[in-house]
Amino acid sequence: MVANVSLSKLIKRHFYVLFTLFLTLVIGFIYIYMQNSKKSSLEAGSILVLPVKATAKTAVESVDTQWSVYGEMDKLIHRLGSSERYIVLQAEDVIEIMNRASVSKDDLTIEDMQTIFEVSGASLIIEAEVFVDSARSQLAYRLHQKQVMDSGHLVGTDVEELFLQLSNLINLKTGANQVSINTVNDSRFVNPDIVRALDLLQSGKLNVARTYLERASMAEPDNVTAKRLLANLLTENRDFILAHELLTLAIEQAKTQGNIGELARLRLSLANNFVGKNEVERALPLLSIAKQDAAKEKDWLYLAYIFELSGHVNQRLNRYAAARYQFKKSIYYHQKIKCPYGQVQGQNSLAELEFLDLNYSKAYRLTKLSLDIIIQRNLPGLRGKTLKLQSKFENKLQRIR
Repeated sequence: MVANVSLSKLIKRHFYVLFTLFLTLVIGFIYIYMQNSKKSSLEAGSILVLPVKATAKTAVESVDTQWSVYGEMDKLIHRLGSSERYIVLQAEDVIEIMNRASVSKDDLTIEDMQTIFEVSGASLIIEAEVFVDSARSQLAYRLHQKQVMDSGHLVGTDVEELFLQLSNLINLKTGANQVSINTVNDSRFVNPDIVRALDLLQSGKLNVARTYLERASMAEPDNVTAKRLLANLLTENRDFILAHELLTLAIEQAKTQGNIGELARLRLSLANNFVGKNEVERALPLLSIAKQDAAKEKDWLYLAYIFELSGHVNQRLNRYAAARYQFKKSIYYHQKIKCPYGQVQGQNSLAELEFLDLNYSKAYRLTKLSLDIIIQRNLPGLRGKTLKLQSKFENKLQRIR
């Protein structure tokens, strides 16, 4: 009898221990789920930081001459972490998107913001404005998602500290690691000549932008981004030799600096230079290394661009199977960051390849998919070319039926 009572107590004790352990595990799983849900509440895709505004609070105050709307934008970008779910677009990528959306960096309206969302497929757009005062500064921010918008302001005496607080707030939202104030000490876009060049690039005045980039490259010989932007303009103007020299020098400098992200972009620019000179086979090794660099940096946008150019190179070499693979990978990475513009371009490139490979029905279907995206996302800049391709493929199909 005593033995039975002791056994009963032992069973009850074990039951309570096991129940407590089970309850602890359940609570732990719920907590982890809630944390992950909180981090995942933001839709996967790209994050855009718009040019930062600076305003003096009084007529007597003036904004520091070192202030740069692109400089602070660039520093904030580099304090935000990219991941498998999110890519933080670089300053020049944001400028390109604003050009596609036909919006200015000044006085953005709600309609402008909606257009940027449609053109870019962004999951988060960040607006920031600094109000400068002799005693203290204030940083106002707006975090735009497609359906909701969070806003707030931070107050302090140190503007850099305010931007650090904002970056940590955003990283908390995306689940990226927090950063320290020493993570970013300077920007590629503080030089006033580069700032002016970026404004000119946004307004499409490429020849004038070239002059400012030349001056900036001389004033800041270690600024590999300025060299790349200048070299891209030179390549567009078919000044291949000078562009090649600039890019070769910048690649060596970026290696010394350990700037992997810039290396991916520089190698893509140099590969494009070779393609322009009709030395397409020399582009392939560069593109192969550039893919590795972009993947290390989780730069999914440039990885898509690199695969796109790889597709064109292989197509010109009549390696259609390899080209098809490259184009499909490019489309995949554009889809990963939900970029409709890039997806349409990739599908159109693949459609032209399928046409060359006598797969006319596939080519036609791809342009139909592209037109669906163009209509849905309001991309008029791509409509004309896509309709022209579709008409060409449709005529071919009618002739062979």
